Amino acid sequence: LDSSLPVMYFPENIVKALVNYLESVCEERKCYDGINTTMEHRTRCYSMTGRQHYEIDEEYDKFPVLRVAFSGLEVSIYPRDYLFPHNINEDHLCLNVYASPVENRAALGIRFFQNRDIIFDPE
Repeated sequence: LDSSLPVMYFPENIVKALVNYLESVCEERKCYDGINTTMEHRTRCYSMTGRQHYEIDEEYDKFPVLRVAFSGLEVSIYPRDYLFPHNINEDHLCLNVYASPVENRAALGIRFFQNRDIIFDPE
């Protein structure tokens, strides 16, 4: 857990599996109209063609809730945790999950902490 980190990191194989999972689930649910990758950050974005920023809120519900286990503790990661609205293309939701720079490590950033009560207990 890293409350100062703006993104989530997972091992590369998990990120690839997540992308494949989202595309297969979203093909059925019609989550998006197209996929774009922003070159500056290699961020994968899902296009909601023609939607305005205030209409994007309801689009989150089309994406699946992810369940991830950490040391036996299962947590739910909601679409608002792993997607964010693109700051220029208002009709895009972008994936906020990246391959970890440290092999076989995961880090959940600030978007995961939103709307949760988290207690940091050093013991």
